Amino acid sequence: MVRLKNGKTFEGKVREEDPATISISMGKGSMKVKRSDIEWTIPGEREAIEKKAAMGTQLLEAADHLKAGRYDKAVPLLEKAHTAAPSNVDIQSNLAYAYAHSGQPAEAARLYAKASSSNPENADLRMNLISAYVEAERFREAAVLLHRELKRNGANAGILRKLSLVFHKAGIYTQSVRYAKKAAG
Repeated sequence: MVRLKNGKTFEGKVREEDPATISISMGKGSMKVKRSDIEWTIPGEREAIEKKAAMGTQLLEAADHLKAGRYDKAVPLLEKAHTAAPSNVDIQSNLAYAYAHSGQPAEAARLYAKASSSNPENADLRMNLISAYVEAERFREAAVLLHRELKRNGANAGILRKLSLVFHKAGIYTQSVRYAKKAAG
């Protein structure tokens, strides 16, 4: 996940174009961003984890694994932390993130849903839940949440494109085309 200094967040594959520029690949599109405009984030970053001193070095190690992209190594550490503090939204979000990136979308969706219900105003959690539902092929739930996002944010092109993708993956091509046309404007 990449957060820009203007507060916008993007989830996708990141690769360095040159020392000053990175490229973020998101689905079928990509964008180039100046490195100076970026603030790297992972939900519940190291600073937040350090505040949870009761969890000790285990969470610090998990955060390091997340930052380095070693999601499979972060999962067991975060599972232990989640067992110790099952209502901690930061731990839920980090574990969901690790699950999502280690090929366990159903587990990611379960935890993102739990974290999102505890913090319904957090747009990043809501969008991560939608992505997890899509990856877990739970298209109906993803579509319902995307329609809520449309009501909340209006006719946002990104949400309309995501709805188009959800309907396409669900094999409902007429709806997919309808939302793709709306997104195109």
